This record gives sequence, C-alpha cells and structure tokens, in this order.
Amino acid sequence: MASFVRANAILLLSFTCVALQAQTPLPSGTSRPGSQSRSTAVLPSNANSLESLVASPGGWRDFDWSNPTALNESNWSKRESPDSADDGTAVTHERVVNYKGLKDAKLLRWRTNRDEADIKLSVSAGAVHPDTCAELASKAGIDLGAARYSDESSRLRFSDTIHMQFVNRIWQWMVGGTRISAACGGVLNVPRGDSKDEVWFSVSFEPASRRPEVRPPFLLRCSRAIRVNGTAIERSITDLVIWISQDQKLVRDTETVQIGTREMTTVDEFRINFTLQNSAKAKTKYQIDRVTGTLKGDYQEDGSSNFAVVSGSCTKVDSAAKF
Repeated sequence: MASFVRANAILLLSFTCVALQAQTPLPSGTSRPGSQSRSTAVLPSNANSLESLVASPGGWRDFDWSNPTALNESNWSKRESPDSADDGTAVTHERVVNYKGLKDAKLLRWRTNRDEADIKLSVSAGAVHPDTCAELASKAGIDLGAARYSDESSRLRFSDTIHMQFVNRIWQWMVGGTRISAACGGVLNVPRGDSKDEVWFSVSFEPASRRPEVRPPFLLRCSRAIRVNGTAIERSITDLVIWISQDQKLVRDTETVQIGTREMTTVDEFRINFTLQNSAKAKTKYQIDRVTGTLKGDYQEDGSSNFAVVSGSCTKVDSAAKF
C-alpha cells in the first residue's frame, strides 16, 4: 500500500505542476535589496549553508535562479538513473537533511536535463499521517505570512460506503523570485480510521516564472429547468452545486466526489464541460459559459441524445462553512 500511495502522490503532484501553465509576475511592490549584486548573491560555501537556506525560507528573497553554480555545494549524492516526472523534470542529486524536525528528509535537485541548470529544489519528508499536513505546512511557512491555499482533493465512489480519496493539498508563498509550495498528496481509503493512513509531504522551491501561483477551487450554484423535447412544458429541478478545480481540471460535488471522468471534463477560460451520470442508463452533458453564467444540458437516456434539454444559470457562491 505504501508504494501505491507514493506512486499516486508523485502522479498527483506532477500533474499539478503540469496543469499550472500561466506565468505569474512578482507581486506589486516586491523588491530586492539594491545593496547586493544579484550575480553574487549565492550561497556560502560551508556544507550547512544550503540546509540553512531551506530551513529559513526568508533567504530566498535574494536567491538568483539564473546562476547555475548557486547550488554547487558538496555532500550531494548523484543519481545515475534520475527519477523523472510527467513534466519532463528529473531528480539528479539528493542529500539527507534534518528539515523542521523531520529526520532523514531528502533534499532533491531537479533539472529539465542532466546538463542544464537547476530549476527546482524540493524537500521530500516521506510518508506522514494526513492529519499532520496543515501543521507541517505551517512550520514550512513560518515568517512568510499567509499562504495561498488550495485543496483539490477528490473522491472516487466504488459503492455507497467505499470511496477512494485522492489527497492534493497545496500551501504556497511568494518570496522574492522564488515560489515556495508545501504539498500533501496520496491515496486513502474512505471511510478512514486506519492508523496506517499515509500521504506524502514535500516542500518545493522554484522560480516564479516556472511555477505560477495555485488557483483555489471555487463553488458554483446553478439553477436548472428541464424540458422534454417535443413538448412545451418546462419543469424546475433542484439546483446543481459543484466545485470547479481549475488547476486539476475537475468538477466535484459538495462531498468532493469527482463528477465524470477527466477525459470528459473541460475547464478553460471561457467554458466548463462535464458529464453527470444520472443513473445506469441516463446521463446529462453540461456546458457552463464562464462569461455569461448560462448553463445548458443535453439529457440522454439509453444512449439517445436530445431526449430532453436542461437550461439554467450559475453564480459563484461563498464556500465558507455556514455553521
């Protein structure tokens, strides 16, 4: 189970990196001390300087990602067969560090090619209990201010009582030209309660130009009315309330159960398309216009298209708990 969890955690975190495509500039007002030269703002040569930088993230304010020698300290172990991620990056070197009290955590160097400059550092803390994710992220962000938080965890339902939960939680900070992301990812069985539940926790340090900020999911409430084709009678049905995950390209219900398949779902700047399985023989293909807020649906039974049409409108609603 541990290897299965680790593999799915890597897949989830890798997909997150690929899904975030738009580049995000430095926040307005962000500046770097003019008294220091960017070309010389590199790490000290002592063996512990890199661990100090990672453990005290404020040091990233003056870090220069354009300098390929900035991370060339000793005490790295070279990987002859680098682990590759879905976005084309690979871990080329590693070393053990004591990070935030997590013993034997691994500090990893990532490159797009073994001959190119470093494009990311990450600390892999290994398997942790899912209930400790927020605490670990809080430690990672000490002195960095409020984090930009995104929870795109989702569930797949196999029966009325058995689900599988895909955990994907990210806390993110911007420091100088570096984006720092603490992430928890993994796969859990639902209902939980097993003390052996594990997810994988990591903290990554990347140039802001490569890793744009996360976009938290948002909640929509859509009114709906259905009309059987060939008739003039339109009947109101219950509102549709859904979570839209922009980075993961997912639509989820209020219990975070995934609606439809990823292949059948589209979330872009202008529209949202997904398929809701109403029953074993019935489904509705929905499209939401993100500019006008209009909802359209094609209700199908026994594979017959245009059995009925659904119309309505959607508005973004406050996702905070009511009580």
